[in-house]
Amino acid sequence: MAEMSFHITDNMLFSSEESRTIDSRTINEFGFDSFTLMETAALGASEIIQKKHGKKQAGLFICGKGNNAGDALAVARHLSDRYEHNIDLYFPLGTKKLTDDTRKNYSLLSKMKRFGVPINEADKSELPDFQKYNYVVDGLFGTGISGDIKGFLFDVIENLNKANVPVYSMDSPSGLSADSGKVMGISVKASATFMFGTQKIGLYLENASLYTGSVHFIPLQFPSHYCSSNTFLLNKNLFDSIPSMKRVARHKYEQGVVHVVAGSEGLTGAAITACRSAWQNGASAVFLYAPKKLLPIYETILPEIIKIPLGDDSDSHYKESHAEKITEQLESKPGTLLAGPGVGTRPDTQKCLLSIFQSYLGKAIIDADALSLWKELKSMAETEQNDWLFTPHIGESTKYMGSNFSTDIGRLNWAAEISNKHKCSIIMKGTPTFLTTPKNGRFITAYNTNMFSKAGFGDQLSGAIAAQTAIRDNSTYAALYSLYSSYMGYRNHNHDRAFTPQSLL
Repeated sequence: MAEMSFHITDNMLFSSEESRTIDSRTINEFGFDSFTLMETAALGASEIIQKKHGKKQAGLFICGKGNNAGDALAVARHLSDRYEHNIDLYFPLGTKKLTDDTRKNYSLLSKMKRFGVPINEADKSELPDFQKYNYVVDGLFGTGISGDIKGFLFDVIENLNKANVPVYSMDSPSGLSADSGKVMGISVKASATFMFGTQKIGLYLENASLYTGSVHFIPLQFPSHYCSSNTFLLNKNLFDSIPSMKRVARHKYEQGVVHVVAGSEGLTGAAITACRSAWQNGASAVFLYAPKKLLPIYETILPEIIKIPLGDDSDSHYKESHAEKITEQLESKPGTLLAGPGVGTRPDTQKCLLSIFQSYLGKAIIDADALSLWKELKSMAETEQNDWLFTPHIGESTKYMGSNFSTDIGRLNWAAEISNKHKCSIIMKGTPTFLTTPKNGRFITAYNTNMFSKAGFGDQLSGAIAAQTAIRDNSTYAALYSLYSSYMGYRNHNHDRAFTPQSLL
């Protein structure tokens, strides 16, 4: 697989530790003042809140002791000073042992109060009346939270979530792990989250979107050479960065040939969907290898597809004896092989597929029932001439590939480990969906992928990837392009705006 380099800083995803390291190096090595970074973050957040609410509003700022509280206090100062907001501060943990920058912002607000600016401090021992405010800013906990929230703080967040008031979280909703998307006992359910400097990976895993609300990324002055990541967010921004590609060929069997080994009696729909998708996504020629009993079905429904009949009139599924004819055609008309949709798992069919792959060198999309051969195929994938993409959903990865995970971050790490170990790419279907590659990093969808659980959608996706791989000669670009364009096509076809990401499209 060709190695690529993605330099889309806004699409890079980082762990909490990586984010803290970038922040620390910017301050200690590059020499940027930490307070200036906090000011940049606060200016960006305050402008978004002001655009939403206007001037002369009332806001409650819930503050812990760390720099998230400092961010919240700086936002309070800007909204008060520039837009005449009435500010109430709430420190449920008190104001002792604040971080230096948080203490400085607290001091600045105290000075403003002495000049008559409407800034008040709520009783830390009582639950505020959240309903009386136009909005609430959450600066209680940051990305470093490690234990479950309990006791009085649990009550604070629980009551805030019940209140009918917009909530804005600093960097990450308090109680949501920025590394895994796990809820640490309880989490603030924000209307919007402002991520500062780096995008945190956990905010795109599990059910994090239920807690983040719309996500707004606010860049800080981090030097770009400090911001290196191998994990990226797949959204419109990244999709638009994929190089455009038009097929340039002298004849139909050059640049764009797709070979499809799919379908069996009762499962011809999978083959039909995959072939149509490959054709509609620009394949120059699509060869469907058809057990002869199924040929009349395909001849009627797929006039544009080249059918290669296999066996005799009684053959309704792939047999080992069919492999030689398929292999000969693969060698004479090089292209991308798509194998698996609807083929079934009969022993004779598995022998046929295994025989094909034992002699095949090149690009392949291995989907659905063909994944049942994972134990035999994984070592073949490591061959240098091969560029193979496996497309399991969670059930298939468990049944055929021996996966064992219980969280999204575990699922992502498992797929990445498989990619690196066996030099293949993995599309790990689910919500979100992951693409992991041995050379080009890891990608996480930033949109709802529940449509992957709809019958036939996986066949459509595999056909699209096969066509794009054959045209582009780059399976990573092909997979990314197909993952996003298939989603957009599904969304537009169904007029379902519920699938629109809240902030990233």
